[in-house]
Amino acid sequence: MGLASTLYSEEQAQLDIMIQLGFSTLQMSRRITRLRCCVRNYVRDTMAHGSEKPTGRTRILNDRDERSVVRTPQKGIVFFFNRGNRKKTSKR
Repeated sequence: MGLASTLYSEEQAQLDIMIQLGFSTLQMSRRITRLRCCVRNYVRDTMAHGSEKPTGRTRILNDRDERSVVRTPQKGIVFFFNRGNRKKTSKR
């Protein structure tokens, strides 16, 4: 998915005037030669236009908590670091 297009400050000033005069989004988009959806997004929230919006789910654990969980040993987990050093039993 591509990034949404942002309006230049001159275009934003023109749109602010047209909003006050009561132009429709179709009329505004034709005047500044931009897509209607771009104009509609600006009209919907003029203050947040062009700012980054949060995406995705927020993290439950921060980095420090995640490191502490990884470092603490858990009950019932068997670590097999020395598997090669076991005594071998011979079958008869």
